[in-house]
Amino acid sequence: MKKLLQDLWYGNLAPIETLGQTPEYREKLRQLSEADARLRAALNEEQTTLLENLKDCEGAFHLVMEELVFQKGFCLASRLLLEALWDA
Repeated sequence: MKKLLQDLWYGNLAPIETLGQTPEYREKLRQLSEADARLRAALNEEQTTLLENLKDCEGAFHLVMEELVFQKGFCLASRLLLEALWDA
């Protein structure tokens, strides 16, 4: 099961291709990009380096958390399905 979840998570099963196709997602991404550009314009070189380091750490943290949340959600959905089938 873990291998299947990892394949799904890492895009080997391709459901990730549908992400980012909602208007809400695209709008939030646009807002994020604009805020980032405004912030960078106000920073000096040292501050920009600090921001990059922060974003790298934050990105790595988000990858770990997203994978864990995905796995937990998948397991919960599986348990719900089994319970529904058991009660049927």
